[in-house]
Amino acid sequence: MGYTGIAALIFIEMMEYGKKQETYEEMRRSQHKLYAFLRAHLPEVYNKESKYEDYNENIAPLLDEAAYKIEETRQLYKSQFEGLRSWTEEEAIFQVSLDGSFEHLCMIAAKSRILDKIKMDDMEMIG
Repeated sequence: MGYTGIAALIFIEMMEYGKKQETYEEMRRSQHKLYAFLRAHLPEVYNKESKYEDYNENIAPLLDEAAYKIEETRQLYKSQFEGLRSWTEEEAIFQVSLDGSFEHLCMIAAKSRILDKIKMDDMEMIG
């Protein structure tokens, strides 16, 4: 796809999320990784482009909300949810929260256009 560095990690984490993971615990970890990649990379991208105000006004608050949502989801998690016959109202609430956290992270990636900015001339060609 032409992505390198942390942009590649963001792309991979988003593409693999929910595909092969079998447990909610793994899905939560995957969300945290995606959040960490966005939190680390986006300030650097906006700094490089001298768009500090745009980052501070539009992206940083979304990342703060994402951190809150991820923590809220973490607190809802119970190991009993991993059982095959464990479906309860609590697990349904956790699942909605888990889905919402991932949707929020996807929205940040879309709003920041982090995966839209890669062009062939931006990449270091190895050959």
